Amino acid sequence: MPTDSKLLTADEITATRACRENTGTALCDSGGANGRAWQKEPIPESAPLCTLEVYGWNEETGESEICSGYKGEPFNRGDIIPTLHTGPFLDEVGEIDRELQAEFEEFASNRDDPREPWEDALDAFMEERYPGWECASRGNTYNEESDLDQCFTWWVFVNPEEVSEWVFADDGEFVTILRLHTGADVRGGYGRPLFYTEAFSKGGDGYPIPIDHSCELYFQPIEPEPNETPRLPGIHEPDDMGEEFAERFNQGGRGSCGYSHYPIGEVMPFIRKCFPDTNRDGGVDVEVGYTFEGDYDVEPGDEYIVRVRLCADSPYS
Repeated sequence: MPTDSKLLTADEITATRACRENTGTALCDSGGANGRAWQKEPIPESAPLCTLEVYGWNEETGESEICSGYKGEPFNRGDIIPTLHTGPFLDEVGEIDRELQAEFEEFASNRDDPREPWEDALDAFMEERYPGWECASRGNTYNEESDLDQCFTWWVFVNPEEVSEWVFADDGEFVTILRLHTGADVRGGYGRPLFYTEAFSKGGDGYPIPIDHSCELYFQPIEPEPNETPRLPGIHEPDDMGEEFAERFNQGGRGSCGYSHYPIGEVMPFIRKCFPDTNRDGGVDVEVGYTFEGDYDVEPGDEYIVRVRLCADSPYS
């Protein structure tokens, strides 16, 4: 269901609403009758920034299927797929420059050709509004490691006489333009330009574009269940094993975007079992296997199994 055009005006538009802009159909955006993002249900304002989906193998169909909320046996290993929801994420870490957005809206509406592509109107607007400025960088998140559920293209414009390193430009020294992909095929179906002149950040330092596009992952200890039969014969498992594992993993930062561009790849080698019925609020219970290399009188190479909670958060949180 596309976003109402009144909600796409400069005063009302958000990245979340732009994720459902009707970009129509085209040869390069083959998506069938309902395969395009703008044909999906509206994204609620309360939508989470991150979610985790658990996939398991269906023996009857011979296919992998999503198991979020599944009531049944836990899956040995399985797959956990983190998703960073594009619209809510961009609205959380960035703020549209509504004054500049309104200028472009008026400029585009007064062009001679009512069917002029956004790209042509954007080029003309930037040349007139920012003479001498250059596009210092551009890209498409489709070409990068990403957990985003919708990709977007981006441009960063700066005055080359004032800014030598665009990635370190301060607020007001750059103009970033995003266009969200609302079609099906990545070759087409991009919405109207969104203008930003302040760094994408949620506290701390920011950048002219959101540099990281993957969920940040961490573990939380949970109340251990009574263990009448130790998993390692003759060794009593300490009550704080889950806390110990979570603390070591989190302090090492292995699930952060700063450590890896693919944090889930750092997490999955530890996971031995996942529990889909616990999937809620951006987290899911898992069993992890690990060693303490001699701690608690465990010989190197022996593995503890402990249940903890895997949680996801957005970059810049």
